[in-house]
Formats: sequence, C-alpha cells, structure tokens
Amino acid sequence: MMTEQQQAPDWAQVEEALKAGAASLGKALERFRLTLAAQGALGLAYRGDLESLGPALARMTPEQLVEVSAAAALLGSSCDEELARRRQTT
Repeated sequence: MMTEQQQAPDWAQVEEALKAGAASLGKALERFRLTLAAQGALGLAYRGDLESLGPALARMTPEQLVEVSAAAALLGSSCDEELARRRQTT
C-alpha cells in the first residue's frame, strides 16, 4: 500500500526512458561491432594475411570501408611523420 508521500510511477515516462536507453545501447553496440571489424581487418593487414583480409573487407558496409580507409591513411601518414622525426634526431 502506498503512503501519501509515495506516488505511482508514470509508466509513460518509464517507457520513454527505456526506449531511449535501448536506442542508445543499440547505437553503442553497433559502434562496438564496427570497431571490432576494423580492428580485425587491421590485424589481418598487419600480419599480411591477404587471404583472410579480402573476405573480412567484403563483409563491411561501404561506410565502414570509407572510415577504415581514412583511419589507415591517417595511421600511415602519422607513422611516416614519426619516422621522419626520428631520422632527424639520429
């Protein structure tokens, strides 16, 4: 039995909060899945496993491929800059 100070929950607000939480969780899980796919592809490329890399890339969406390509280009240029910096100091 509820006392005067207790109120019944507003079930519409509870439902909206649950929907918002589920949507947020869904987005986070999708981003996590995309990150794992990109990390997997990077690992295959790092090991030179071209036989497995092709099928891994084929499973990615075009948007993922664009993001992975941009990240790989950034990583490559950053590595080149670091190597150049190290060569200047030796």
